[in-house]
Amino acid sequence: FITGPTGIGKTRLVHEVMNQLGIDKRRYCQGSFSSIKPSTPFRAWIEALEQLLEEILIKEQDELEQWKHKIINAISA
Repeated sequence: FITGPTGIGKTRLVHEVMNQLGIDKRRYCQGSFSSIKPSTPFRAWIEALEQLLEEILIKEQDELEQWKHKIINAISA
C-alpha cells in the first residue's frame, strides 16, 4: 500500500515505476480511499474490483470462460 496526502503524486509514482520495470498494466488495478467520502467502507477495493471486472468482460468468449472458472474456483475454495 502507498499512502500520503491527496495530490502528492502516489498514482504517478506507481505508474512511473511500472513503466520503468516494464510491468504490464493490463493486470494492474487501483482504488483510492477518499477523505471526502469516508462513509463508503472498502471503496478502494470496490474500485479496484470494478476495474478488473471491466477488463475481464471485454475479453473474447473463450477467455471469458477461463476467467469464469478461475473466479468460481477461487470463491468456492
